[in-house]
Amino acid sequence: MTDDFRVLITATEKTGNTWLKYLLAHIYELPTPYISQDFSEAEADSLGNRWVTHQHFLPERPLLNWAAKTQAHLVTMIRHPADIFVSLYHYCCNYPDHYKDDPAVSAALAADAEERQATADLAHHVVDGELLRVLQERIMCDVNISISWIRSGLSLVVRYEDLRVDPLKTLSTLAESIVPVSRDCIEQAIKACDINVLRGNYAIDSRFFRRALIGEWRSALPIHVLRRFAEEEPFRSQLSFLGYKVKFDKKRAKPRKVKSTVPEPTQKRFDNGVPFVPLLAKLLKSAPPEKKARWHNVLDTASHDCFFHWANATADEESLGAETIPRLTNLAVFVYKERPDLQAAFPDIFDLNRLGYAAWFLRYAGHRYELDRSFLTPIALSWISKPSLAAHVRRFFGAIGLAFS
Repeated sequence: MTDDFRVLITATEKTGNTWLKYLLAHIYELPTPYISQDFSEAEADSLGNRWVTHQHFLPERPLLNWAAKTQAHLVTMIRHPADIFVSLYHYCCNYPDHYKDDPAVSAALAADAEERQATADLAHHVVDGELLRVLQERIMCDVNISISWIRSGLSLVVRYEDLRVDPLKTLSTLAESIVPVSRDCIEQAIKACDINVLRGNYAIDSRFFRRALIGEWRSALPIHVLRRFAEEEPFRSQLSFLGYKVKFDKKRAKPRKVKSTVPEPTQKRFDNGVPFVPLLAKLLKSAPPEKKARWHNVLDTASHDCFFHWANATADEESLGAETIPRLTNLAVFVYKERPDLQAAFPDIFDLNRLGYAAWFLRYAGHRYELDRSFLTPIALSWISKPSLAAHVRRFFGAIGLAFS
């Protein structure tokens, strides 16, 4: 075994990353150091020459540059998004302190606290409440981490369901692409990383490795949530891209009980029902005069040249072409220009920091600005549109003379 042997698992959270990390650690006798959420070449180098770890990185240029230079093995996990959803829900409930700086999740946890307490004796129960709504919107963003690695073509992809059903075959296939090992070596790793063993030896507590089921979403999630996955965008297209489906008995579907709220009588809405929130009013004021001159009725969405479609269109300042992945809309760029903190965190959103800023916008802008999902969906869908992200990535690395193994 070479002295330089690094394996970095980069994927959406709750897809089985920790389990795969320990499996590979046993197979290749590697340490499992922690790596921070913000990738740093200096930190990665400080971990030494032999390790396996995981983090929810996007395929951004500094990471790809380092991976090419060190010949690190990149691996990505994928899992049914609805099962990710169930797992993430329980993780938030079990570790609320991890979300104290996340306003959307913290508020949702507080809103559902009474109902969760009332059902605390029901193991693995999911409360149909605000947390489900917030986390499903979060899933819309987070699955793009794994999707972006698939699109790049630069990582080895492992399906969680395959690893659960046939770990020997799945790990053998993976090892063939990393460094082949004996069947006995893999079998020993599988035994050492059985979920019951992991609960006792590795987790902070037994809740971390919870059930590891396939298809738990079928019994755990309400029908209205499943319908959203199956019928609404961008969820439907994201599931299709990853090779998953959501089926449910529509005859059993019942209208969801919604807590009564008094709508704001003065709140404006587009003619498609989407709220015209204050951020959109600010965007309208900043729009080019020649554009505003054509918007006789700002709330009209029928025309292709209306304000609603312009807000969701590829930004006028886009420098790399309208088909660059992911798309940055006029609204997303306006938010960026309004926020010095975002400008400091993502200095170059049209190139170096494009992935990071698009992910931030999908994850946080909806809650922060009370935006309807229709202002997020075009960006989310652009992650799975053509042309392939790999072409852009390889074009860059070809220009600087780097190659991937």
